[in-house]
Amino acid sequence: MPYTDTWDASFEALPTDSNYVYEVDNYIRQLKLAVRERMEKDHYFDEAGTDADHGEHSKITFHAQSAKPTAVANKGFLYTKDVSEKVELFFEDEDANEVQITNEGNLNMSAGTLEAIIGTIYPVGAIYVSTLDTNPATLFGFGTWEAFGAGKTLVGLDSTDTDFDTSEKTGGEKTHELTEAELAPHVHDGLPVHSSSTNVGTDTTGYWRVDSNVTTGETGSAGSGTAHNNLQPYIVVYMFKRTA
Repeated sequence: MPYTDTWDASFEALPTDSNYVYEVDNYIRQLKLAVRERMEKDHYFDEAGTDADHGEHSKITFHAQSAKPTAVANKGFLYTKDVSEKVELFFEDEDANEVQITNEGNLNMSAGTLEAIIGTIYPVGAIYVSTLDTNPATLFGFGTWEAFGAGKTLVGLDSTDTDFDTSEKTGGEKTHELTEAELAPHVHDGLPVHSSSTNVGTDTTGYWRVDSNVTTGETGSAGSGTAHNNLQPYIVVYMFKRTA
């Protein structure tokens, strides 16, 4: 954006010796405006709230250097230079070691460096989880990966529980048929069943009476014994284990 004043030698000479004292406050305001306008190119000044008393960087603009800076003890420099007619980002440490950080819009990183970084995050034995079916060997460009845990969930190791005390131990079942031992305690109500038709009738009180020749009855049966669904809520993803 255009500035209110051009910052040049004549601007810096204000106020002049011929200006009156009462004019100085206007020049101070003019200088403050000029400084703020130029700082706003890379800074944000909040007009209210907790950041109202100071500016924050909205971006950092680097002017491309023709050569790397002169090294200074206990200091480092972040700067840009032209490389093959493209501005690239560099860092120089106190021993004058220069590192090129960017290269044609990408991080300036060799394949070996990238492999070392990703290999630290995903060493052999690590599990990679994704909603995409692309093998990590294709994504990362190295390593041997195999599909892992098909149809199974992951559980954290618990050394105090024999079901979960060993890595890659498997268990559980998708469906389950209840055994008698797994049923909750319960009783069935039923009526006695007469074993014959003799000596059965009503007495003078109008109630049915039966003789002692009775057998225990059974209630009606229900249920099929079919195994029930034993699944927890789930979401399906692709999992790969690095093997080499």
